[in-house]
Amino acid sequence: MNSISVNSEPVKELYLIIKKHENLTASTHCKTYSALASTLFLSERDKTFIIDGASHSVFYDGKDTWDFKAGFVLRNYMFPDKKIPKYEDIPLFVDGRKNISFDTYFEDYYISSIGKPFNVNVVKGFYYGTEKN
Repeated sequence: MNSISVNSEPVKELYLIIKKHENLTASTHCKTYSALASTLFLSERDKTFIIDGASHSVFYDGKDTWDFKAGFVLRNYMFPDKKIPKYEDIPLFVDGRKNISFDTYFEDYYISSIGKPFNVNVVKGFYYGTEKN
């Protein structure tokens, strides 16, 4: 399975949805970003995952973990694995971290959640009536 580009159509579409509703950028919770992304990425994947931790929500596409609120993707990583890879910025969303360093953000929202209960919600393909397409 190949990684999805940070400049892919689903990423651009998510950005346009968020920008269309300007008030979402400042106040939208990470769960909203993850839920929207999980649906949009179905154009690239058969199923996607919303991972809701104790203090944060991220989106997992089956290969990589995406954090649109903070503007980065962790390649070949599924939260809450303790082995943290290097991150790749998502250019359209990188402003979400504001003036917080990546290390501080990661410590606050990821490391502090490892070992705590979390929910994984699976989002699967499109259904029309009773037929699966």
